[in-house]
This record gives sequence, C-alpha cells and structure tokens, in this order.
Amino acid sequence: MKQIIIYTTSKCKYSKMAKKFLDENKIPYVEKDINKDKTAKEEHSKLNLKGVPVFVIGNEVIWGFDKEKLLKFIK
Repeated sequence: MKQIIIYTTSKCKYSKMAKKFLDENKIPYVEKDINKDKTAKEEHSKLNLKGVPVFVIGNEVIWGFDKEKLLKFIK
C-alpha cells in the first residue's frame, strides 16, 4: 500500500470526516496539520497545495474528501 499523507487543519470538518473514514477502514496515514506544524505548512506551500484536506498518495494529489477517488488510488 502506498503511503498516504493528509494535510489538515483541526477546525476543518472535511478533514475530520476524511480521517474518520480512513480510521474506520483501517487505512494507515500520516496527518500533517498545517496550523499546528510549521514544517507541514511549508511543505503544503512548496507543493502549491490549496486548502484542506489534501491527500498525497505516491505521486497523486487529491484535493478535498472524495471517498471513491481515495479508494481508487489507495488500492
């Protein structure tokens, strides 16, 4: 399985929904909260990512919480 990185903020309801979905499906991920982690914020900016949640799975970037798209790239 490819490593999943999810850029989040603690106040974003879609970030919370995405993490809950991953947890419920026992899909491992690395969370990077761009409001709490300066390095995560810099990475998010360097990658020219906009908003949260943003998933980085291998070379793929998925903006927003889209279950079907996530499952397509995770498997």
